[in-house]
Amino acid sequence: MPPRACIPFFLMAFLSANLSACGFVNYSDSKPGTLSGSIFVMWLEPGFDSNSGDGKFLFVPAPNDPLVFVPAEPYGAVTRITPQMMYTDGGSIPRIAQAFRGFNPWGYAPAYMLHDWIFVVKNCAGLTDYPPGWDPQEIRAISAMEFRQSATLMGDVIRTMEDSAQVGSSEIAPAAITSAVSGSISRAKWKEDPASCQARLIPDDLRDDVNAALGFTLADTAAESIARDTGLRIVTQISF
Repeated sequence: MPPRACIPFFLMAFLSANLSACGFVNYSDSKPGTLSGSIFVMWLEPGFDSNSGDGKFLFVPAPNDPLVFVPAEPYGAVTRITPQMMYTDGGSIPRIAQAFRGFNPWGYAPAYMLHDWIFVVKNCAGLTDYPPGWDPQEIRAISAMEFRQSATLMGDVIRTMEDSAQVGSSEIAPAAITSAVSGSISRAKWKEDPASCQARLIPDDLRDDVNAALGFTLADTAAESIARDTGLRIVTQISF
């Protein structure tokens, strides 16, 4: 098995200024949990920031079989995480990093979705009227998570996927990604932020269109229905 050592600082700096020096959250300490469910990722528009991901996407949990992660050890009061429909940038892995094996955002889609989701919840901590599907108890528990635990979550989900052979093992990617989301850029976003919250919430008409299309079936025809009825393009569907 490849070494799980922390990535040297000079390599991290080469990948991107966003990747922090090692030592904050170490991937070698990650613990596998349990992943289940199915997700759809749909492309909306290209990214306009050359330092961010591949564009703007829509994350959609499969009807009656949503993505769920149960960590090996709770993050405070958080014993399970069930992301709801949201806008996402596919994870904040810089474009330069995507040239390396294992850095493509959709290789680790569930990890990015879960990480993005807890940031949405943190930004939306001030909401009093939750969107459809949001569980108040789970939302309150996630809102109380510490920033360090958000990076720990990323490492734990990637470890879960590697250990269950859902993705190939990589010497560099898991440790570098975990270190990246431990850095100052992610930390600055870990706060209650009403403007960011509103930017990530789904308009009712789009939610209704997607739910109607997905409500027919989880077979291949579901993806065809979404593309035909909403104009959205399926990037990937991942099931566990």
